[in-house]
Amino acid sequence: GVLAIEAVGDAKSSSAVIDSGAIVSAGSVQIKSPRAAQIRDNARISVDGALSLVSSLDDSGSEAVVGNRVQIQATDVKISSPRKVSINEGAWIWLSGDGELVSGNEAVVNKNVSINVTGNFRMEAADAGQCQISSSAQISAGSTSGNCF
Repeated sequence: GVLAIEAVGDAKSSSAVIDSGAIVSAGSVQIKSPRAAQIRDNARISVDGALSLVSSLDDSGSEAVVGNRVQIQATDVKISSPRKVSINEGAWIWLSGDGELVSGNEAVVNKNVSINVTGNFRMEAADAGQCQISSSAQISAGSTSGNCF
């Protein structure tokens, strides 16, 4: 089925989190917070359908983050925030569909990240100058789109 994690309460300090080391298997996963939507270090996520990681508040410090050494296997992934989206060091993402890493400000793929997408991988930041892809990151996709490529 669907695993939905949504932050409630104070929009300026709320977080929706899959914690470090968690192992999650679900039909789909939705993680949503005004402030911080996070999959923390060393988590392993297996999703039959789509995973969405969304921060919605347009405020400094708002972010959607995939932590260090996180492993994600899914059909589709959407990671978005008006401020910052990042996939951190050593993360591994395998998608049999499409992927999106979209930010209104800054989009980051850190070192030793491996992203394998059968379909389209879209990476975009409102200001293309705020796109960062580490030279040691590997992105393989059927096609790419967005202003970060």
